[in-house]
Order: sequence, then C-alpha cells, then structure tokens
Amino acid sequence: MSIQKDDLSDVFVTGGGNLEQIVYHTQYDDPDTGPHGFAVAVVRPYGEGHRRRIAMRWCDQPGRKLGFPQSSARAAWFEVPLWLESAILKAVAEQLAKEISEEG
Repeated sequence: MSIQKDDLSDVFVTGGGNLEQIVYHTQYDDPDTGPHGFAVAVVRPYGEGHRRRIAMRWCDQPGRKLGFPQSSARAAWFEVPLWLESAILKAVAEQLAKEISEEG
C-alpha cells in the first residue's frame, strides 16, 4: 500500500493536524529524484490561528508498505522547519515545471 494523492484520510501528522493537500509525490527509485520516493504536502496544525505548514515523508520503499515514517500502521507526515519551507516549495515548483515541459 502506498500513499496516493487522493487518499488523505488515514494519515498522522506529527504534532497534530490535518493533511490538506499533497503537492508533490514521487515513486521509489525515480530517476529525477533519487533512490527514495518522497512526498510534500500542505498540513493544517490543530488549533485556532495556526497557519498551514509544509510536511514531508518518504514513500513506497521496498519492504515498507507505508513508507517512512509511520505511526500505528498509518502514514505519518513530519512538519519541516519553517526556514526550509520556501526552499522546498521552490524546488517542487521547479521540478513540476520541468516535468510539464518534458510532457509537452
């Protein structure tokens, strides 16, 4: 079982919160992104006034049905440090632009 872009219901966000949207997802051993599949998502921490955050996880690794990390047999997402968020979003945007231009 791997995390799919349309399956946001049965996941765990470290620190508590809801997974709102997966913005980028690769498979294990993707030639563009390296030997480890990963995903980047937008999460909304619990509590009034908390802003959306960027979270990540490694996905689709052989021998690990849920990827890493996991908690209680659910895919777990970890919030990245605030100072890394803009760099990660920039890299995701560049990768998506590259993929779109290669498809055309």
